[in-house]
Amino acid sequence: MLFGSIGEFISHLKILHEKNSQEYAREVIEAAKTAFFTDNNPNSLYYSFHVFELIRKKCALLLDHPVDKTIAPPELGLGGLIAAGLLFPEGDDKYYIGETILSEFKNDKFNWKTLISIVRLFQRREVLAKPLVTLYPDERIRVAKVWINWSSDFDLAATIKVPAFVSLEWGGDQLESADFTNKSKYGFPLLPLISLPPQLQIGEAETE
Repeated sequence: MLFGSIGEFISHLKILHEKNSQEYAREVIEAAKTAFFTDNNPNSLYYSFHVFELIRKKCALLLDHPVDKTIAPPELGLGGLIAAGLLFPEGDDKYYIGETILSEFKNDKFNWKTLISIVRLFQRREVLAKPLVTLYPDERIRVAKVWINWSSDFDLAATIKVPAFVSLEWGGDQLESADFTNKSKYGFPLLPLISLPPQLQIGEAETE
């Protein structure tokens, strides 16, 4: 049997220990993954739990305003952050549903954790300097992780029953290079976006 991640393997072992059935363990894990999200299924838990709305409500500030700690270390404070430049979003967030793992089996209930990765392209702009027209802007790809904790009952047919949302857990974020490989991986335009000064419009000349 092949597993998509270490988390899936650990989940398999946990269920196997409880039920002593390899086939049952495999079926329950697959049932949980399918129940949380299936393409073109509006009854998926992703929708019934209102995951998108929950993430925006709880994590909007963190998602919309990432900080590049390599350029602006926390000890420099707000002044250092502004001097280094701020990150401005280019487009919308992209949501990727990752692994679903069993975190605990207790009181005849499965407690699950499903990983959501949220990806967005950002451009760093200096706010204290005069804006420049550049063909190669300083871009970063922000990858944030959120865990959705949920529970369910089960039956002998390995069917997920009475699923319930438990909590949302922020898993942190990181900024990745917006190079060819990462842009291709996440489906962003490969050619850099041209950054224009806000006051400069197409067809107009910039005057001193």
